[in-house]
Parts: sequence; C-alpha cells; structure tokens
Amino acid sequence: MKKIVTSSEMKEIERQTIEEIGIPSLVLMERAAMQVVSAIGDEEAVLVVCGVGNNGADGLAVARLLKLAGKDVRINIVGNVENATEEFKLQKAICDKLGVRRVQDKFITPDVIVDAIFGIGLSREVTGEYYDAIEFINGYKLSRKDKERKCKVISVDIPSGLDCNHGVPLGIAVCANETVTFTHEKLGLILNEGPRYAGKVTVADCGIITRDEDTSIAFTYDEDDVNRLPERDKLGNKGTFGKVLLVTGSVNMPGASIITARAAFKSGAGMVKVLSSRENRDLLMHELPEAMFQAYEDMTVEDLDAALNWCDACLIGPGLNVSDLSKYLVDVILEKCNKPVVLDADGLNIQASKDLSGIRARGERGLMTILTPHPREFARLTSTDMQSRKSSDIEFVNAIARNNYCLIAAKDARTVVAKGSGAVYINTVTSDSLATAGSGDIYAAIITSLIARGINPFEATCLATLIHGLAGKHTECAVGSASSSASDILNSLGKIIN
Repeated sequence: MKKIVTSSEMKEIERQTIEEIGIPSLVLMERAAMQVVSAIGDEEAVLVVCGVGNNGADGLAVARLLKLAGKDVRINIVGNVENATEEFKLQKAICDKLGVRRVQDKFITPDVIVDAIFGIGLSREVTGEYYDAIEFINGYKLSRKDKERKCKVISVDIPSGLDCNHGVPLGIAVCANETVTFTHEKLGLILNEGPRYAGKVTVADCGIITRDEDTSIAFTYDEDDVNRLPERDKLGNKGTFGKVLLVTGSVNMPGASIITARAAFKSGAGMVKVLSSRENRDLLMHELPEAMFQAYEDMTVEDLDAALNWCDACLIGPGLNVSDLSKYLVDVILEKCNKPVVLDADGLNIQASKDLSGIRARGERGLMTILTPHPREFARLTSTDMQSRKSSDIEFVNAIARNNYCLIAAKDARTVVAKGSGAVYINTVTSDSLATAGSGDIYAAIITSLIARGINPFEATCLATLIHGLAGKHTECAVGSASSSASDILNSLGKIIN
C-alpha cells in the first residue's frame, strides 16, 4: 500500500522530519538532488530552470552535482533573488563559487531541461516571467522534433504550475517527460489532467520520514498488493469459496450474463448462479455449463427469496435493461437481500430515478451496497454536471458515499473507491485496453466474487480495482490496447488472480 498525499499533508510530514526528528533541510535537499541526477542519467547538456523557493534550491543542488560530475550544466533563475529562501541563497552561493554558468537567453541546445520553478505549495495563477519560463520549457520541448537530439524535461517533485491537490494547471504548467517526486505520490500527479503533465512518475526517497501514525487522504495499491488476496483453503470446497448470484442480461442481451459469470469464476468464486431472461438459457448453458441458471420471468417470490438466501454476494444490473420487471427486481433485491449487493449499469440507472432511496434504506439497516458508476452514471446518480463534478473529486465521492450509507467505486481513468470516511483508494494501475465493451461488467463481477469469498467489501473493491487494472495491462501486452476485448481481459484475469 502506498500513501497519496495533498500539499498540506506533505508539508506537515516534512516539518516533522526537520523540526521534530531533527534532520536538516539541506540534508534532505542533497538527497533529493541526487535522485534527480540519477534520473538525468548519461545526458551531458543540462539546463536547470529554477524559481527562488526551496524547489529552486533543489534545482541548484542538482546543477552543482552535475557540475562536479563534469556535465555541461547551466542555470536559469526565474524570480527576484532578494526574496529567495535561505536554502536557495546558500545553494546559489555554492554554485557561484564553483562557476556554474547562469544563462539569461534561451538560445541553447540542452539534452535535458530540469524544471525546478515551483514546488507543491503553489496555489495561485501563474503569471509574468514565471508564465514565460514555463511556456519556454514547453515550447522548447515541443519544437525539438529531431529524434537524435530530443530534449527531455524532468520536473522536480511536481510539474511547475500544476495544482498539487487537483491535477489541473494554474493557468499553465510544465509538460514533463518525467517527474521525480519525493517520499509519496501527490494527488495532483494522479487526478484529472495530472498524468498528462507529469509523464512518468518516479517516487524517490530523499530521507523524509513518515511515521506510522501519519494519515493521508488517499492510498493506492501496486502489483505486490495482489498478495493481499487470502490463500485458498486446501480443505475448502465449492461452497466455502463463495456463492455468487448474478442478476444480469435481458432479451437480446445475453453477453452480460456470460461475461459476468466467467469473471466471477475466474476471480475464485466456487459457485455462480445466473438469473436472466429465459431466452438466454440455452446460450448460457452452452457457453458456461459450470453456472446455474434460472429465468427471472418464471420465478416466484419464494424462488427469489431462496436465491437471495443462498448467495454470499449479489450483483445486479449489467445488461438488465430498464423494464418494469427489472425495476421490480432491483427494488425487491435491495429490500430483501441481507447480503452485500453490487449495483452496476442498469441497476444504477434504475436507482438514479429514485434518488438512491433504496440504497440509503439498506444502509440504515446496516447492509452494504457497492455502486460502480462510470462518469455518466455517476452524474445521473448525483444529479450533477459531469464537468462541474468529476468522480476524481474525491471529497465529493466520499460525501455521496457517506450520505447514502454505501460504498462507491467511481470508474474513470483513475477509479476512486470511497466508503464515506477515511482515506479513499485511487487506482494507479490501469490501461486503455480496459476501454472496451464488457470491461465494466468484469470489474463488477470481480468485486462481487471477492466479497463472496469473505473479503471485507471495501478491501474487496480496492483489490478488484487493482486486479482489473493489472488484467488490462496484461491484455495490452498480449494483444495490444486497440485490439483488446472483454474475452481477452477474462483470459488475463486468471493469470493475475493466480
């Protein structure tokens, strides 16, 4: 698990390291500079563009180390040196004594530009000479089309001009090839437009100490966290590995039932039962004889009660369509099912028209409901404009979960999982191979399967998000992102789970 921090959280961690633990800021600065130098590698000609704060001081330390290593390094200082921090003044004095060249003109041909203008504390619109400096960096990078002399841009901690908390440019922001950020990944590098500006993100250790009691607004998992999945009981049986109920598919839409059932089995469920249209029976039994089937048109109230009592977790919605029968099924399942329910696709659309009342009622009875909306569904659920309220607005997602006593997995390029309180999960492992029909059905089925296996719903949803992302990356490598299909993702899923 990795923490993702805001600007204020990171500043507090730095303060504790310097003031309470006693590690001098210059020691941290030196180690940070060494990490940036490592990212520069063997490149010879380097321009370091510095502001006059401590981010600029980091840049000057980088320039000094490059000078001592025999590189052709030059610095360009933006801002009034008289207003500089003490650390900046000290680093500049050392650079001056070592003869690090300072340039004012832009007629240079570096292999690398190091962006050290602003750090994580920027909160105002970028204007004046700072705007010009960022525009120069971006323009220079974009103008270098000669592949043999391509100029790389490396940002120190965060691309200058990018809002650290929201991932949006404050008027303008450096468009980096790589960002070397320190200790923890920052929210702004992940959310909204942040990934476009940050490029490759390297989280580097510069000696800042995070104590166990330090909390953060968000966290993420990486590939190693798949090991959080519980080991399968060697003495277990199909009943102990989780019983999944899928209320999916409709007339002329059998695919959702097949995909979700396969995904549930691939995710480790021991038994899967599908409630779908009677017209889908033969196809489902042919494609997936392992699953049980019952036609929802033919079910009595007692049959539905028995199915809900049988399962360990229920998924309702993919391919269900919005009909009188599907509305009835959603209402009854939300009212009667005393197991965790995952609501996806048309299940969400049906509840959106009822102001989430059924979900709140379940929460008031202590029953967990997991919502998995994509951006348009999220907008309908919350009656908001997608432009004004994105799922990446983590405070908003958390508030919706809290007010409706549910868990929300807001799907997007960076899926956010919120339970209404505490840190949210933000997925950082993903691939555009997942942008294909049926991918969301697979995701919802993974969540349901993991919950049925006995994993806490919030942890199950976080792990499902990671596993879905890893399956996407595996699919991208296997068949290419543009050519991927839900079937390809399912093939990858088994490899990730195992």
